[in-house]
Amino acid sequence: MASTSPGPITGIDLGTTFSSIAFLNSFGRAEVIPTPSGERSLPSVVLFPPGEEPLVGLEAKVRATEHPERVVEFVKREMGDPDWSFAVDGRELRPQTISSLILRRLVGLAEDALGERPRSAVITCPAYFGDLERAATADAGRLAGLEVLSVFNEPTAAALAYGLHHAARSETVRALVYDLGGGTFDVTVLELAGRRVRVLATAGEHRLGGKDWDDELLNYVAEEFEAEFGRDPRDDPTAQQDLRNRVEGAKIVLSRKQRATVFCRAFGETLKLEVPRALFEELTRGLLLQTKTYVDTVLEEARTRWDDIDVVLPVGGSSHMPQVTALLGELSGRPPERVVDPDLAVAQGAAYYAALLRAEQGFEIRVFSTRQPTGRLPKRAPAEELPLLPGATPPPSLEEAPELLLLPGEVAPPEAVFAVPLLPGQLADAARPAPRPAPRPAPRPAPRPAPRPAP
Repeated sequence: MASTSPGPITGIDLGTTFSSIAFLNSFGRAEVIPTPSGERSLPSVVLFPPGEEPLVGLEAKVRATEHPERVVEFVKREMGDPDWSFAVDGRELRPQTISSLILRRLVGLAEDALGERPRSAVITCPAYFGDLERAATADAGRLAGLEVLSVFNEPTAAALAYGLHHAARSETVRALVYDLGGGTFDVTVLELAGRRVRVLATAGEHRLGGKDWDDELLNYVAEEFEAEFGRDPRDDPTAQQDLRNRVEGAKIVLSRKQRATVFCRAFGETLKLEVPRALFEELTRGLLLQTKTYVDTVLEEARTRWDDIDVVLPVGGSSHMPQVTALLGELSGRPPERVVDPDLAVAQGAAYYAALLRAEQGFEIRVFSTRQPTGRLPKRAPAEELPLLPGATPPPSLEEAPELLLLPGEVAPPEAVFAVPLLPGQLADAARPAPRPAPRPAPRPAPRPAPRPAP
């Protein structure tokens, strides 16, 4: 007899390089489910070994050098691209199909840990994702057998996790969320008032993240190898994949230590290279300055000065880099807030939002947002991240005057955000004007060539 249980309340951070799933425990706290190796995030890597079932996660990453032409990484960057597919065994796999394999693995981890399979989840995405990217994310969830309760903005999820950590606070806190993940970057200015989150402005870039820091170091090591031995390791797909894994590890080491050792093996030769942190930071300075450009822009769009920012929240694994901490401290004049784990906050916030949508655990989270990438807060604007109320009517057209939507017992804030109600699972992109293009980052020195793809 089929179970009628709705299953655990879960939120999923579907990341470019790592993904994680969180659930709401019996105490109403969001916990991230560990992998069998004890890590609380799963590499977003899929390998299609010949004659075997697809591998997802750490095993896929470890075995990637066996079949570099059959491994998929960073697929989140391709979400919503109608022209992108991955050819393997006579099939053309779309980004959402590959992402669904990552989601299935996360759901399996949750089932093993909780004894019950999640049937629904909130899945997060970058704040600047548009219609196509959000639809592809929702499709990936459905292909994984999930009811997708919402495709929820990552910075808002992180702020929600932070806001609930300080739920007793009554004052309004203005926060800047600096979200530097493995493959994407966005920055958001928002206000936290108890359990309400109100987004003022957001901006971002879907091809700016930790992978690009890896690429700079990979290219540097490859050029040093070529100078020593006369051949480019990027010409060998296996050597390139091995080097990618090694420079990623070196980047992590350099977040804790002043130097790291990188080995590059190709064509029967081995290069051992000592990389000081100062060199790594010089190689990647242009990337860091790109993030500063977006920070400056979003503050201007939110009509906010640094003196108005109460807290700076770093989010995403790449925000651990010392150069990021230094930049945020220099800009804001205060150390970044670390009360929530940058690696876990997004998944935890997604789980809290799932609890709201499921109307369980007594949660009364109130979330207001404009969903206007790089746009100033309008006096009347469609909203994205609102409680999806049963029986709500579809969004009106932009010409219609939307009504203020309040939860039971809620008093309108002084500057009320006007919102349209949404049906469960409905995307609000249809109810908003087309976003303005993201700002172009400041010019930077010409980058080294990206690692060459496998033939």
